[in-house]
Amino acid sequence: LPVLSKDNTDRNRTSPFAFTGNKFEFRAVGSSQSIAFPVTILNTIVAESLDILADKIEAKSGDVRQAAIDVIRDEIKKIKPVLFMGDNYSREWEEEAARRGLPNKKVTVESLPDLVTKKAITLFQSYNVLSPVELEARYAIRLERYIKEMDIEAKTMLDMVRTRIIPATMRYQSSVASSCLRIIDLLGEKAPVDDQKKMCATITALNNDVIKEASKLDELIEKASTIHDELEKAKFYAYTIKEQMGKLRAKADMLETHTSDNLWPFPRFWEMLFIS
Repeated sequence: LPVLSKDNTDRNRTSPFAFTGNKFEFRAVGSSQSIAFPVTILNTIVAESLDILADKIEAKSGDVRQAAIDVIRDEIKKIKPVLFMGDNYSREWEEEAARRGLPNKKVTVESLPDLVTKKAITLFQSYNVLSPVELEARYAIRLERYIKEMDIEAKTMLDMVRTRIIPATMRYQSSVASSCLRIIDLLGEKAPVDDQKKMCATITALNNDVIKEASKLDELIEKASTIHDELEKAKFYAYTIKEQMGKLRAKADMLETHTSDNLWPFPRFWEMLFIS
């Protein structure tokens, strides 16, 4: 094999917004997503940064090249906290970023209010990109869209569980129970069906857990409909409902491993990864 030099950006390419040498790249954008607005934000930020650098360079006397080097050197010292050459996917970097005072917003609703901060409004208005009214409109629309999409996802999950998963697992539960009873009927009370009884008990317990978690999710969806403040409703979906969806999924995943393959109503993970 030929000897190839390794670039310092050669690494796990899973970031949706990767820095590669001298540029950023958007990757694997979702079918319903657009990079237009993020690019608008980036271009505006870069324009402001270049303005700031140009003003500082022009304020210095003497050689322009040396002035540029001096300004860049000073700026690098200021932005040093965002530079990290280690593993950005590790828990250690997350903790280090917190120590450096860097924001780490993992939920959409934590970031949306940044669109209408005084700093953001001043930035977009000064470059005639977006007016305060336009920013407010985009904030409101994105908040509304987040709520609707989360509501659809939660209700879809509930529908999948109640109309597909539970009926299938109840059929399997009934099948296992009937099998135990038939063996006892054939061989008598001392028939060796203890393990099959445990199997049936496990499936029954998991079914009950899934039904219980689904009912909790249903109640939370109903509660969300009574919240009239859009930001508070979005937060309720982001933290409370999303957490409950995770609990329901965990129980359903466990139930999947205890259900007959020919009864489970959805493709299993291995079926999505490999073509049989």
